[in-house]
Amino acid sequence: MRRAGKIPAVAILCTAFRQGRIALMLLFCLCGFAQQAVPTANRFRISGTVVNSVSGQALAQVRVFLSLPQQIEDREVVMTGPDGHFLFDNVPAGKYALGAAKPGFMMQAFEAHEMYSSAIVVGPGVSAENLLFRIHPAAVISGQVVDEQNEPVREAQVLLLKNRLQGGKRSVRQADQTTTDDRGQYRFGSLAPGTYFVVLSARPWYAPFTAFANSSDGGAGQTAEPNVPRDVTYPITYYPGATDLSQATPLTLAAGDHVSADFSVTPVRSLHIHVRTPKPNATEGCSVVATPEASQGVDLRLPIPLQTTMNKPGEVDVSGLPPGQYRLQIVFPGREATTYTQDVDLQSDIDIDPGAGDQSRIISGSVRTQGESRLPPGAGVMLRSNSGQIAMARITPNGQFQFDAHAEIPPGSYEIALNTDNMFVVSVSGTGASVSGRTIQIQGSTLIRLSIVVAQGFARIEGMAVSGDDKPIAGAMILLMPADAANNEILIRRDQSDSDGTFTLPSVVPGHYTLLAIRNGWDLEWMNPAVLKPYLQNAESIDVQRSGKYNLKVLVQ
Repeated sequence: MRRAGKIPAVAILCTAFRQGRIALMLLFCLCGFAQQAVPTANRFRISGTVVNSVSGQALAQVRVFLSLPQQIEDREVVMTGPDGHFLFDNVPAGKYALGAAKPGFMMQAFEAHEMYSSAIVVGPGVSAENLLFRIHPAAVISGQVVDEQNEPVREAQVLLLKNRLQGGKRSVRQADQTTTDDRGQYRFGSLAPGTYFVVLSARPWYAPFTAFANSSDGGAGQTAEPNVPRDVTYPITYYPGATDLSQATPLTLAAGDHVSADFSVTPVRSLHIHVRTPKPNATEGCSVVATPEASQGVDLRLPIPLQTTMNKPGEVDVSGLPPGQYRLQIVFPGREATTYTQDVDLQSDIDIDPGAGDQSRIISGSVRTQGESRLPPGAGVMLRSNSGQIAMARITPNGQFQFDAHAEIPPGSYEIALNTDNMFVVSVSGTGASVSGRTIQIQGSTLIRLSIVVAQGFARIEGMAVSGDDKPIAGAMILLMPADAANNEILIRRDQSDSDGTFTLPSVVPGHYTLLAIRNGWDLEWMNPAVLKPYLQNAESIDVQRSGKYNLKVLVQ
């Protein structure tokens, strides 16, 4: 086994505490090695073996990283020996982030789940030797996209979706995105085990010449081969050839799997949208972004290559869209650019006149501080959707706010929060939208007025996860659930117990909570009340006061 001292600047080990958990993001490169440190008094050892999580085989030549989160510039790395063993000696007492990286394997933190992991604790009476560090072989999805002539489709946009359990909910979300090369090939590497879907968007290579062929010069511009339809595009396609996620084939990957997902696409007629500009004589045109509407709740950030042509002053032709449901963002340039958002079910050519009606939704309100709390400069109100999209409005010195009238805030459910770390939302009320807890439901109303009360004084909960015989348990999911969690998700706090069973939940908003520790909680849809109900019988109830500090033991279930 070889050991290095501090890693040079070119080797990076980033650690971050978020709600009391340690998140590791590892990037690494070759570095030199220093002489092994000599153990001294009041120093400790962190040791263990790195193994393949699938086969259990010990792994040599794995880089193992150790970092004090408070001193991330002081990092160490060792390389495992032929038996997979690693050792950090002469380590001061404290909590440490531990990570590992090896080509062909996932870069990961110790006992990582979602964005959480277990810190390694050393000190008097606390041992951190003989750790078993399981790392996953990386999985791969690759494939080729060809057209109806079996020719490669270049520069196709390929999106990777993952069906995952995150934040106690099962959902399908974007995991990665890439583009096909000149051979029509794509590749997603370094994938964790799970269930994936692949979807693509593309246009035939000759489609960009459509505008020339349809122009007023009779098609004198450059064109594709004779007798080849040019006003075409490819449909948005889910592997292996579906047009909707419900009909797509899921790709279930175990650790280390290599799966091939090839596409064969056939062009369809490109549909056209004729957009009238607000000023009939305008000559600057507009830009259009089309986003496929969510299929089964999936937010597709899939770029669709469009072409806009000024037919005549005041009218823009948008082409390149296959049939489907889209959210259009139409931006008209000018001294103050104007943006219109419109949902369309596109099955044939359509006309859109953004100026025909006022599409704006005015969301405004006031913010009042409680007690002696004061809003910091630059504070703002945030609306956060279930898909993670955020809109923000700055709070004026007199406590007023208003969202941009043309901001993309479609109907749906939104959490209300502040963009500052030292204050929290106490209560929300309003008109024009349904308000429950810290969540609002925006429907068709064009005038929404909110009253928000905010305050300072976060609480902090520390403690230990223990077994029935009062022994500390590492790796348990710690869950702090507020009353009416469905409408107050922003109040939920989580952590993973460290190697000595301890946990920390900072920035807790005052209120009534239920505290739980679940050994295999990472596999539970715990936001479903029916799933969580059996665990509530042995949970701890706690009334959290403003600026309170708590130290609790919680039984691991």
